[in-house]
Amino acid sequence: MYNRHYKLGVFGDSFASCDAPNCRYVEESYYHRLKQKMCPDSDTLNLGVAGASSYWSYHNFKKCVIDLNYHIENAVMTFTDSQRLPITNPDLAGTAWKNVFRVDKSPLPIQDEINLQAHSPSKSFWDSVLAGLYSQERPTVGGYTESDIFSMWNLLFEDNYTNCDLANLISVQSLIKSIEIAKVKDINLVIILPMNAGPVEYLGESPDPDITNNFMIITGLEKVSHMETKTYSNGKIYNNDIIKEVRWKNSEFDPRCHHLCNTNNQVLADLISQGFDGQKGIHDLSEQPGLNFDEIEKYAELIYK
Repeated sequence: MYNRHYKLGVFGDSFASCDAPNCRYVEESYYHRLKQKMCPDSDTLNLGVAGASSYWSYHNFKKCVIDLNYHIENAVMTFTDSQRLPITNPDLAGTAWKNVFRVDKSPLPIQDEINLQAHSPSKSFWDSVLAGLYSQERPTVGGYTESDIFSMWNLLFEDNYTNCDLANLISVQSLIKSIEIAKVKDINLVIILPMNAGPVEYLGESPDPDITNNFMIITGLEKVSHMETKTYSNGKIYNNDIIKEVRWKNSEFDPRCHHLCNTNNQVLADLISQGFDGQKGIHDLSEQPGLNFDEIEKYAELIYK
């Protein structure tokens, strides 16, 4: 006997969340469209949080399906940039994206790390990475801080602490473990790898047929998002002498649900529906028919030099 039943569950980052800053666009989301099509009169579950990691997706999927014994018939999971911090604290999950910038772009100089007494380089490094995420005392697990845990993992798995091998490993395992749960629990799962490097990061150069033959995998959402704002061309970001700024209307942040305009959310919802109906394999959203790249003026003003 299940504790709860959901026809649809969605887990992930901002490409899953419907918590856009401008709430009048929520009905444009692929999540809302799927809900209206599949189960307009029953409860659905959305645990997407902007800025969260792939481990957040897995953590909540496992918590609902295994720990809380929910029955979820159809699920969408987004597996975001593989270098985000594996934070599961709901109050801090949205800060996981800072790992992409702070670890890769702003690591402490190695000599400064070595000169810190009584700390391994990885320990002090993670202290600096996590320092900006908390406005209060950091939580501990069994007496260990998060930086303690990350640094111990570093000792086991990392060749160079300034690379994000650890975060990538956790992200990839999050995908693999989620697939295992979906198989055991007979959940109709559609996987979204929104970031441009996602397919290679998560599936490698030669994807496992056991995955591609049994699941729909959707890629290319970030590419479509950039194409909408005219900041993407021929696979490359436009340089700043063409686009100066994307100025969002009535919002400091991107108000589009899932970072997509109205029509393209509909195209994505239709594609996910095909996945629920049995379509498998890898599908690039940017190559789907019916996309529209003329709606951005509703959401933003594009400032050209």
